[in-house]
Amino acid sequence: MRFAERAPDASVIEASPRRPAASRCAMWRMLLFAFTAFARIALAKPSSRPRVIVAFFTIPAGLTALFSQVCFGIPYIVWLRGGDVPGFTPRTLGWIHALLRPIIHLVWRRASVVAANGPELARLAGESLPSLEVVDWPNGVDLPPPTERPTKPLRVVFAGRLVEEQKGLEALPAIWRELVDRFGDLDPHLDIVGDGPMRRSLERDLANESVSFLGWIPREDVGRRMGEAHLLLAPSPFEGVSNTVLEGLAAGCLILVDARSSGWLPAAPGVFHATSEVTLDDFSQRSAANRALAATYDWEHSTARLRDALESLLDAGEPLSSSPLDAAEATP
Repeated sequence: MRFAERAPDASVIEASPRRPAASRCAMWRMLLFAFTAFARIALAKPSSRPRVIVAFFTIPAGLTALFSQVCFGIPYIVWLRGGDVPGFTPRTLGWIHALLRPIIHLVWRRASVVAANGPELARLAGESLPSLEVVDWPNGVDLPPPTERPTKPLRVVFAGRLVEEQKGLEALPAIWRELVDRFGDLDPHLDIVGDGPMRRSLERDLANESVSFLGWIPREDVGRRMGEAHLLLAPSPFEGVSNTVLEGLAAGCLILVDARSSGWLPAAPGVFHATSEVTLDDFSQRSAANRALAATYDWEHSTARLRDALESLLDAGEPLSSSPLDAAEATP
């Protein structure tokens, strides 16, 4: 949790769900997490209980926060991340959102602050519950040192869960073949980082092509591969402020994004919305422009807004730095 890293005097309770696959999490595991995290709070000494809870995702972490508020009066913040917002990937999650909508709305109404990771999630939340006030807290990113790329081969990377609808992977084979047709003289190669239900179909559709399926690799290796890549593919039509895109910008990659999910990105010479727009002309300048854009999404700026909200929920006049803070975090 970046806030804990920036505020070492804060005390953080982390209750992460156990799951066999990083690309998905069963509903029962989410509910088990919510009740396990609440049990840890309920069984703690009153003096050791959280004073504020930050719930990443409405479900399941928001349930823990809601129970804690009802039982112990602990205020909480909900930070919307994507799949916890009705209207996000409706074909995949629509039935779940329809089933859980009353609970989702209850968690939001009882929250002291509802924050969204980007304007698109804030818009969807507002459509779902028009009376809701949502603040915009985007993700942050750390800027790595700049790296030099050789002109050839052209290295392209995709990083993320290999799932239908949200990540836009149905379009990936066509995108890749168009790039190969346009830049074939540069020996393009695609690294696909991640795993999930679509891996087999992608392996079949991209067989005998210059594509490597790397599965889940250590986070530092993902950053290294982005630092070596010229172009990051981010075809997802459903995102907040995408961590992957931020990390690609910070690494100096050119970015191909879906226009439907990139409204948070200002016009930048190294960001493209269609394969036909992609150009490697002036690569160094475009790469530097993307790094400059990433620098405006630093964690210091993002966590400053979180700190302000947390301080407002603490006792009047008592600065956060002089008191312990417990935060329940979930990444289902």
